[in-house]
Amino acid sequence: MANYQEIGSSLLIAVSATSDPTGAWYLRRIYADPSNTTTFDHPRLGFNNNWIVVTGNEISNSTSSWLYSVVYAFDKADFYANGTKAPVKWSDITNAFTLSPATTYDPTVGTMYLLANYNGNDASTAPATGYLNLSTITGAVGSEVLNVNVAYPSTTNVWASNVPSPPNLAPQLGIPDKIGVFDARMNTVVYRNGSLWATHTVFLPATSPTHSAVDWWQVGTDGTVQQFGRIEDPSGTYFYAYPSLSVNVNGDMLIGYSRMASTEYASAAYAFRTSADPVGTVRNEYVVQPGQGTYALYDGARANRWGDYSGTQVDPLNDTDFWTVQEYAAPSSSGSHWSTWWGNVVPPPTSAVALQSVRVNPSAVTGGQASTGTLTLSNAAPSGGAVVSLASNNAAAQLSSTVTVPANASTATSAFGEHAIEPKWSHRPERSHAFRHCLCVHQLRG
Repeated sequence: MANYQEIGSSLLIAVSATSDPTGAWYLRRIYADPSNTTTFDHPRLGFNNNWIVVTGNEISNSTSSWLYSVVYAFDKADFYANGTKAPVKWSDITNAFTLSPATTYDPTVGTMYLLANYNGNDASTAPATGYLNLSTITGAVGSEVLNVNVAYPSTTNVWASNVPSPPNLAPQLGIPDKIGVFDARMNTVVYRNGSLWATHTVFLPATSPTHSAVDWWQVGTDGTVQQFGRIEDPSGTYFYAYPSLSVNVNGDMLIGYSRMASTEYASAAYAFRTSADPVGTVRNEYVVQPGQGTYALYDGARANRWGDYSGTQVDPLNDTDFWTVQEYAAPSSSGSHWSTWWGNVVPPPTSAVALQSVRVNPSAVTGGQASTGTLTLSNAAPSGGAVVSLASNNAAAQLSSTVTVPANASTATSAFGEHAIEPKWSHRPERSHAFRHCLCVHQLRG
């Protein structure tokens, strides 16, 4: 972004002309508001097969308050060809704050998915529930449709979305000045192997927060939560904030973030998980660069403003290794400032692919009815795909003898059914649960 709260507030975006980032770039500038009364703030960028999508928040120049969210969809093919086609713009979105579009690594996906923090502590339900909101961009290039809030991924692990302003909550070594941790807006969204992965800062406990943590999610495209994890120190010694994540071709995840505590200077850290690790968990965190000094640098609202962003990406050369760029407090001899540190993470060798689960919907059927089975693997299928052999000890069950999971995917579906060979079964509901207990795996091969 350019010209913050000044005349000519703009979105700036560039695409390299080739795969060489040291070569030529195609540049665009989009003016946020011709009337110069608002400013484009907090940009997020995502892409898929059709579009490069940039989102942001429009704030008032006079009051600095949030007015609405804005979404720009650039024709990806036109941009890559150095065209001049204007982006499609959706504005005045007041029911979704900091919409974050997905960086989509599956090359054939035509839908753009966006996630945002919605309500971290809805106490109207029992138990209380925290929600994200899921939006999409669908349709052909040139006739795009923005569908806001099509689903609300949820968890009972509630959180507070804000702390009182100025948001100086995280302690540091050496001085009493606390570091600003901002709010729970969504930081990163990644689409990989059929799922959305996302991360953001949260505040705990939800009703009266005393410390910050990092939440991460794996969500189906229908909003179903597949995994939820939280990086937190319940004792309140360590505070976590400003996360970013990425997921590789094997379904491994790296998440980087800032870590603060009264016993250390603000540091750069990360945590890692393989796709075979227990659901909702990460391995022990690693401080990639310890802080080296105190930090006290206040903005006009008296927030001790830490950098708002971090970055984590998969290495494009092999699609397995990770790079993460995180902030740490630099030596304070020359005044307070943060610096960045690069970390390179090479995952362990890929674990063998195994069948993780078989889910059937509906799980109870009677004679002649159909059901859909979803098979989930522990890792993404290899380049040749994975073939799962299935069998049932119920002679009435109808199911494919094999189901193929495509390359780089971790799920596949198949139609299941039941013969109507004994009409009396319709009066014996215990027979309708055959799929839940009797499906078994005989072979998995790549």
